[in-house]
Amino acid sequence: IGMALNGYGVWSLVGQQLSSALSAVIVLWTVSGWVPGFKLSLQRGRELFGFGIHVLGSNAMDFLSQQADRILVGYFLGATELGIYVIALRIIEIIRDLMGKSLSTVLYSTFSVLQKNADIFRTIYLSTTQLAAIIAFPIFAFLAAAGPEIVPVLFGTKWEKSIIIIQLLSVVAMVQSVTVFNDIVFKAMGRPELSFKAGLIRVFIGVTLISIAVHWGIQAVAVAKVLQMTIVVPIVIVWVKSLLNLNLLQFIMHFRTALIAATVMALYVYCIRILLPSLQTQLVLLAQIAGAALIYPGIVYRIEPEPIRRLIKLGRKALPGKR
Repeated sequence: IGMALNGYGVWSLVGQQLSSALSAVIVLWTVSGWVPGFKLSLQRGRELFGFGIHVLGSNAMDFLSQQADRILVGYFLGATELGIYVIALRIIEIIRDLMGKSLSTVLYSTFSVLQKNADIFRTIYLSTTQLAAIIAFPIFAFLAAAGPEIVPVLFGTKWEKSIIIIQLLSVVAMVQSVTVFNDIVFKAMGRPELSFKAGLIRVFIGVTLISIAVHWGIQAVAVAKVLQMTIVVPIVIVWVKSLLNLNLLQFIMHFRTALIAATVMALYVYCIRILLPSLQTQLVLLAQIAGAALIYPGIVYRIEPEPIRRLIKLGRKALPGKR
């Protein structure tokens, strides 16, 4: 902020990144009580290199996968279409990151400890992905169903072209929510090369499909993202199945309740739009939110109450003074 106020312009962003990284290192060294020294071990370095190079490659593939569509849309379709596409993409990414990143950090250490105990590892993986689906499915299903109301109310009518993008990317995000921990599984099981291979396949298929689709507009790019997910996700799930000895039918059935409840909720949202065409958009959206907030948890609790009880228990633990 100080650099920005003193006229450093875009270099202020560089300063923000450097100061953020420096602060994180200082806090880490202070809390852990450990500071790296200058003693090097080639043997330890060789042991870590095989793992680290694949993690580095996986992170690079993730970066390319996240940026390739933006680059291609911007290059072929221009800044206006890119802005419409990015506003839709950022809505999905912010919600997905809020749900996934903090939990992923905790699960990585847990899975690493349990890598020799396949039964407990598998049980925790299944229960965690089920909870992820219970939380993510209603959010993204609501975004898809209520997009025609959400966009004009929150962003204005000039962004209405992004509605179909949000709807299509919400479908992608729903599927990604049940595979979000697969990368952690690969690394915790000592198989980071699978994470790298998955990223490589994702980038290759994504760039190929988007390069073709971009000539038909941003809606076609969103369809390409759906196709990319349809091709890549089954491959990754097969690898996870092999590592954890998963029963695929059991894995899919873990998401049955969330999918049924989210579908019914989405149908309700759609019906409200049809039944109340003359009502103000803001009021329609409020009616959709109120009904969805009752319908989804009600159906989930009626079919399979245990996940809801676990979420309530976790919520109570997260509250100050509640343990």
